[in-house]
Amino acid sequence: MREKQVTGMWGSASLIITLIITKALISTPSLFARNSASAGWIEVVISGLFDLFLLVIILKLASNYDNKDIIDISEAIFGKKGRYVTGIFSVIVFVISSAAVFRCFCELIRNTVLKGISYDDISFFVLVVSIVGAFSGLRVLLNSCGIVLPCILISIAVIALVNFPRHSITNIFPFLGSGVGDVIRNALFENASFYEMGIVLFLIPYFGDKSSVKKICFTGLTASILVTSIITLSYQLSVPYEVAGTFALPLYQMTRMIKAGTFFQRIEPLNVFVWGAAIYTYVSVGVRMSAYIYKKTFALTRTKPLVFIFAYIVSMVALIPSSETSVERIYDFLMKYSYIAYPILPLLLLICGAVFSKKRCNFEKA
Repeated sequence: MREKQVTGMWGSASLIITLIITKALISTPSLFARNSASAGWIEVVISGLFDLFLLVIILKLASNYDNKDIIDISEAIFGKKGRYVTGIFSVIVFVISSAAVFRCFCELIRNTVLKGISYDDISFFVLVVSIVGAFSGLRVLLNSCGIVLPCILISIAVIALVNFPRHSITNIFPFLGSGVGDVIRNALFENASFYEMGIVLFLIPYFGDKSSVKKICFTGLTASILVTSIITLSYQLSVPYEVAGTFALPLYQMTRMIKAGTFFQRIEPLNVFVWGAAIYTYVSVGVRMSAYIYKKTFALTRTKPLVFIFAYIVSMVALIPSSETSVERIYDFLMKYSYIAYPILPLLLLICGAVFSKKRCNFEKA
């Protein structure tokens, strides 16, 4: 990331929204249905509001470090060891999350839309596109998100509106699903739907001043919560919760329900094309961020040569699960517990920094 220009509001917010709702295209609504039955959409709202609350605290604590990213903040608090630990851990998180989305998309698309085409062919195409995207740089990826996001939103809106006659209010009853306690517990402790917000902690220097950082973060997260809630609610209104948790690619399943004439019955390929663009963007960003963080952690001079290395690593990590069942199990685990990577660990890091700073001030006064 040699480009040190300040990014635009639309592109930056689009990056956040695209990364978060890409998971909703794969399986997020199904996961909510499994977690909280008919109250899956309520789980989204509670989890999102909790993440907004934590974002306020994180940005407040991070504002004490003059627009530094989380790696520089770690070094300021714990020295070089903190820099290395934070950097290496972050690279691992980006690689694993990118590999999970990479493998899930390839497996699901092979079993639904591209039947008869091998996993190797599909994965090679995704890998090449991801390398091109990651190699192009941050600004190109932001611009890509600004183009891809409206297409995704239009796709979601069309599916929701055309399926509106199929919506049944009885599908979201009992209203509180598996119970108030379960819904709240799942929302707070088994839901990592918005952990991609952690990317902003590495891009703070690119977002401009503190005011711009806040606008980008709150716009991105609020819009992501709204869109994810709409997707989940529309899905649960269309599909009884008893079976809603069994479907992968929930929006694809909704397109197959469309009965509105010849034109809308053939909307599936267009939607898959749009969703594919979102997946390519997600993996490209994951590869680029892995290379950038590694470069910054070890004070290297260039990012682009590392892109090829991390793209290869992502594709190899994606092959580790031995079966589709293993892939689904690992992906569900990441969807539930990746909140440890964000917001828990950054929040703990910033709290430690605030405590150490206060102790240092008290010591100097004494």
